[in-house]
Amino acid sequence: MLCGIPASLCRQITLLVLLAGCGANYPGAGLPTVPLPDYSVGDSYRFNDGTTESVVAVDRDQVRWSGGDGTYLTSREVLLPRLGWVDQTVQGERLISAMPPLLFPLQPGKTVLFSATRTIRPVTGGPPTTTNENWRCDVGSATRMETLAGAFNTWRVTCAMTERPEAPGSLVVQRSFYYAPEIGFYVRREERTSNGPAQEVELAGYSAAEPALPESAVRLRVGGIQRALEREVSGGATSWHDPATGDAGEVRPVRTVRSGQYGWCRDFAEHIRASGRAYELRGTGCRNPSGIWDIVALTPATSGNT
Repeated sequence: MLCGIPASLCRQITLLVLLAGCGANYPGAGLPTVPLPDYSVGDSYRFNDGTTESVVAVDRDQVRWSGGDGTYLTSREVLLPRLGWVDQTVQGERLISAMPPLLFPLQPGKTVLFSATRTIRPVTGGPPTTTNENWRCDVGSATRMETLAGAFNTWRVTCAMTERPEAPGSLVVQRSFYYAPEIGFYVRREERTSNGPAQEVELAGYSAAEPALPESAVRLRVGGIQRALEREVSGGATSWHDPATGDAGEVRPVRTVRSGQYGWCRDFAEHIRASGRAYELRGTGCRNPSGIWDIVALTPATSGNT
């Protein structure tokens, strides 16, 4: 429990963004080197085709997702091809020749080459089909994207796959991702298979589980919440920063009310930046007789296009 916050109230957080539109390159702009993202159960990304990709389990460097008609497995490098998948008709797995991390940290001009073996088994039974693949992924330029979920600074990463040995009818896949470090996921995906039509999906909304902060940052966060609610006027802000990790946050009281159940209470907005990602929460703290502000509510901030 964090300063009176039940763990069940801290599971998800949604970042507040309200812009919409399309993307364009912006010459001369760049992003810092992008570290490998972290994921937590509850992270969720909703796209304009009606699909939602949600984290349902994390085991070290592997992440299990629920999306579409089934579940699938990736490494933390979500731009690389899936390691496993199960839907209503098939179960698939992919063994990659090189060990991750491969793409991360993202740097402009970076290229990675690797091979993989893809095996597909019908759910209803029958012999498996095994295919060898060659992959190439290239990290491109920084791009400013405006989507249904907001405006983001992104890296463009393009990955292409060819089956080997190449023969007439062999599958060729090319995917372009616009990866936003702020949310640890892509905000647009463009895909073309062989000579088929291009398919595009765009981020429409997203949420992220509360960051797993180290103990040093948790102490600073708790202190920041207490100082802000005790001392700041509504609209003022109290900041904290953990020099050991670079994690930082800001707490801004927005309203003071008198509660019949809790006495004096204050609504507040909280911004946290950890591991290169941004998090936004909204909460309510109420002052107990000992002078400590108990957090009686902590919820995601509304985000994206609903």
